[in-house]
Amino acid sequence: NNRLFNLNPQQTTTMSILPFPPTPLTILHTSDILLLLTYGILHEALLRLYLHQKSKRTSHERKLQIHLATLRYEAARKRALGPSAFVEASKLERAVLATEKELGRLVEDREARTAKAGKVVKRLNLFSNVVILLVYWGVAMLAVDGSRIGLGNESNGEDGYLE
Repeated sequence: NNRLFNLNPQQTTTMSILPFPPTPLTILHTSDILLLLTYGILHEALLRLYLHQKSKRTSHERKLQIHLATLRYEAARKRALGPSAFVEASKLERAVLATEKELGRLVEDREARTAKAGKVVKRLNLFSNVVILLVYWGVAMLAVDGSRIGLGNESNGEDGYLE
């Protein structure tokens, strides 16, 4: 663990291109940090999945769109036949209008579902933030020893740390 975070303030880290003095850590709660990161990732993924499920088109809506496209094609084909197919064309156009009306109702229902799901997600995010605030209020995840922070004048022979 000391190797990963380099808790020895007398060594400089040379793993990067520019050497820098290590940060002297006095408290580091890695398990709590990992717990919060994991919770945040899972929370966000589940809420996005919930929003996606509520906002996607239903199978009935998809079938209705395919049926509408077929009806439109048939109506255009009958209109192209001329006055002899006028009755069939007008029946198909009425069917197109009825199907469009039903599809519009389904789209409005989906938009209402999506708006309601957005409100639920907003409330869950607020609740989650309040719970995390209450649980971790006053808990230091990371503390740096201020008396051991480097000043940057190690080149002139001094150790470069406040005492």
